[in-house]
Amino acid sequence: PLISGCWINSELILCGSIDGKLFLSNGIIVNAHQDAISSIVFLKERNMLVTSSWDMDVKIWDMDDLKEPLNIFNFN
Repeated sequence: PLISGCWINSELILCGSIDGKLFLSNGIIVNAHQDAISSIVFLKERNMLVTSSWDMDVKIWDMDDLKEPLNIFNFN
C-alpha cells in the first residue's frame, strides 16, 4: 500500500509505500528505504527530495539522479 505522497508538478507525482519503495508517476520505482516511507517533501528551489521512513533514516535525493541519496541521516 501507498502511505505518503508528494506533488512535484503537473506531470510528476511521487508516492511512498509501506515496503520502502518510492513510486514516480512516470514509471520509475526506487528502492529508497528499508521500511515504510512516512514522509516525502520536494524542495523546488534546489530540485531535491527529502524522504523519511520508519527505518529511522532521512534521505536527501537529487531529483535528476535518484539512484543514490546525496545524504543519509539516521536517527536510531
